[in-house]
Amino acid sequence: ISFKRIQFELRQRREVLLDFYVWGNELYSVIISENDLAIVKHILPSDFNSDVWKLKYELTKYKPREYARIANRVYLETLDSVLLHIPKNSKRVVICPDGNLQNIPWDALVSDTLNVETFKSLNYLLNQYVMRTVITPRHLVMESKMSQGFLGITSDFELSKRFSQIPFSNGLVKTKAHDLKGQAMS
Repeated sequence: ISFKRIQFELRQRREVLLDFYVWGNELYSVIISENDLAIVKHILPSDFNSDVWKLKYELTKYKPREYARIANRVYLETLDSVLLHIPKNSKRVVICPDGNLQNIPWDALVSDTLNVETFKSLNYLLNQYVMRTVITPRHLVMESKMSQGFLGITSDFELSKRFSQIPFSNGLVKTKAHDLKGQAMS
């Protein structure tokens, strides 16, 4: 797979690739757009891995303020400076996480902690970007060679008192199915 081929695939989908590599406490972010390449180096704090696990835990405890604090901290340590390198008109981001970064719910990270009273009021990245993950950049090329199909699996939180405020789930699956000219079944 060549760099030019990755850029071609990104151009076709109007996406930007954020490819992350972890080396000890260093995080390298490779940002590839249809016309550019940038590399950003971060130093991760020693407690970063515990923050990744706290994200899921706080979500299940139904504490939006604490979830927002941790989700914003992970956002600031991984994406804040990286997103400055993507073209202003790019709203579709592909993330290729490395190691423990695979446990991050990227689109559920929050970019600020201004309104943290409910999960519904949080400023999730999914409000700003269409995000998806791939295991390796090679999957960008493999996807275009595969037949088009879509299988979406989601939990239905509508009847849950705890999670009914979460603004994603069934709606995302239905939207993706529509985008791919497919069907979503309940």
